[in-house]
Amino acid sequence: MANSSGSMGAVHYWLMFFGLTTLVLSFTTYMGFKDQAELKAQAQTAADGQKETDRLFKNALGDVEELKRKIGHVMDKVGVGTPNDPNTVLGAMTDDITKYGKEFGGNNSFKDTIIALRQQVDDLTGQREQLQADVQSSKQQIQALQKQYNNQVVEAQKDATSAKADLQTRIRDFEDLISRKNEEIAENRTKLNEAVLANAQLQETFDRFKTRSEQNEKKYLAINTQLNEELDQLRETSFDKPDGLIRTVDNAARIVTINLGKSDYLIPQTTFSIYDKRNTGVGRGAADIKGKVEVTRILGDHMAEARITEEKLSRPIAPGDIVFSPLWEPGRKLKFSFVGLIDIDGDGKSDRKLLHDIIKASGAEIDNEVDDEGNRTGDGISVNTKYLVIGDIPDPTNFPPGSADAARVTKIIGQRSALSNEAVLQGVRKINLGDFLNYIGYEPKRRIFDPHDPTAPYTIKDGARSLNTNEGSSERFNTGKVSDFYKAKPADK
Repeated sequence: MANSSGSMGAVHYWLMFFGLTTLVLSFTTYMGFKDQAELKAQAQTAADGQKETDRLFKNALGDVEELKRKIGHVMDKVGVGTPNDPNTVLGAMTDDITKYGKEFGGNNSFKDTIIALRQQVDDLTGQREQLQADVQSSKQQIQALQKQYNNQVVEAQKDATSAKADLQTRIRDFEDLISRKNEEIAENRTKLNEAVLANAQLQETFDRFKTRSEQNEKKYLAINTQLNEELDQLRETSFDKPDGLIRTVDNAARIVTINLGKSDYLIPQTTFSIYDKRNTGVGRGAADIKGKVEVTRILGDHMAEARITEEKLSRPIAPGDIVFSPLWEPGRKLKFSFVGLIDIDGDGKSDRKLLHDIIKASGAEIDNEVDDEGNRTGDGISVNTKYLVIGDIPDPTNFPPGSADAARVTKIIGQRSALSNEAVLQGVRKINLGDFLNYIGYEPKRRIFDPHDPTAPYTIKDGARSLNTNEGSSERFNTGKVSDFYKAKPADK
C-alpha cells in the first residue's frame, strides 16, 4: 500500500509537471503569437514612417538644392563641418562675405552683409539723386549763363560790326596820312641829303679848324708853361695881397690881436701866416714867413684874438706885421684843387680827412680832387680856382711792374698832368702841399720825433741854448740830442 501510494504520488507529480508544462507552452505559444502580431503591426508602422521620412528627406534635398541655387553656389558638399572650405556651399558663402562685405566687419551673416550692402546702395542712390539734382541746377545756371553769353555775343557782334566800319574809315584816313607823310619824307630826304652834303663840307672845315686850334692850344700851353716857370723862378712875384695886420702882441701869453672880426666874416680856427710889415709880397715862399697864428676868439667887428702857433726867435712877431691866408677872404668862399698824396704830419699815412677839415673850418671848399686811388672828382679847374695844390706823388718805378700800387701811382700822375694843363689854360697858380700849409699858417698838432733813431737829422732851428752869454740871435741849430734818461732801456730778460 505503501508502495502504491508512493507510485501514485510520482505519477501525480508527473502529471502535474506535464500539465504545468503544457500550460506554460500554451501560454508561451499564445504570447508568441501575440508578440508576432504586435511586431507585424510595428513593422507596418515603421514602414509607414520610413515612407514619410523618405518623403521628407526628398523634400529637404529639394529645398537644399533650391537654397543652393538661390545662394548661387550649387555644390555637392554643404560644408557644415568645414565652413572654410571654398569647395563647399558654406565655404563659398564665407568667401563672398569676406570679399564683398569686408568693410562691414567680414564676420557678419549673409543676411547682415546683404542688408549692409543694401543700405550702402540706398545711400549711394541718395547721393546720386542729390548729384542729379545739383547737375540739373547747374544745367539751369549754365543755360542762364548761355543765354546771357548769347546776348553779350549779339551785342559784341554789333560792336564789332560798328568797330570794323570805324576801322575801315580809320584805315582809309591813315593811308591818306601815310601817303602825305611819304611825300613829306621824300621832300625831307632831299633836304637831308643837301644838309648832309653841306654838313660834310662844314665838318671838313671844322676838322681843319680843330686841328689848327689843337696845334695852337699846345703851342699856347707850352708858352704859358714856360712863362709861368720863368715868372716863378726869376721874379717870384705874388699877386696875393695881405688879409690884415697885427694890432697887439702879448709875448708872455703867446697871444696877438688882428684887425679882422665879425664884419669881415672871420670864424675861429682860421689860421694865418705872418709876414714882416716891410715885406715885398705874400705867398711867395716859406722863407718870407716869420710866424703862424690861429684865431681863437672874435672880439668885435674888426678885431679878433689869435694864439701864436709858430714864431722865429730871430724874427719875433711885432705890431704892424701883416697876416695872410689863401684859404680866406672877407665874404668870399675860395676854391682849391688837390692832386697827389696828402701827408701833412710826415708819418707816412694819409691825412686827407684832416685836409678836408682844415678847408671846411676856414670856410673854403675843394672844387677838384684826385684821391689816393687816382679817382678824380669835380668839373675841372676854372677861373674861380685859387690854387692847384700838388701833394706827394711817388715814383711808379719804385713798385713792381704791373702791381696795383704802380697802376695807382701812374693813374695819379695822369690826373696831375691833366689838372696842370687845365691850370695853365685858366691861369691858376700851382703850389706844392708844403707851401700851401705854410701860406695858410697851419702848424701840425702832432710832432713826429724819435730821439733813438740815429739816421734822422732832427735839427731844431732857433731853439738851441746859447754858447756864450752875449751871443746874438742869429740862426742856431740843435742836433736834437736828449738826456740819457730818455734813452731806450734794455728789455727785461
